[in-house]
Amino acid sequence: MMKIGTRVMRGVDWKWGDQDGPAPGLGRVIGELGEDGWIRVQWDTSSTNSYRMGKEGKYDLKLAEPPPGGSAPGRGLGHRGRHRSAHMIPQSSPQIQATGNIVTSR
Repeated sequence: MMKIGTRVMRGVDWKWGDQDGPAPGLGRVIGELGEDGWIRVQWDTSSTNSYRMGKEGKYDLKLAEPPPGGSAPGRGLGHRGRHRSAHMIPQSSPQIQATGNIVTSR
């Protein structure tokens, strides 16, 4: 499950050329994941589009990597002052399943 504001980048099934702009092509989720398996993203270049997150078993997006030596973009400190990475999945959320860098709803 990707929430609005989550930082994303190209995933394993990306087939959309340079819609995300120049590498590394970072953006943020601006719409809820629809029942149809598509989610809306605004890229740092200001362009927007919808991408597959489960549609046809494909995942066009993955969580953005945190910058070296820092926390993920748009993230603050986690519990007890530790940096919270974009790869941390709350263990208290049973509906969330992590597979590599792809996060999907059950």
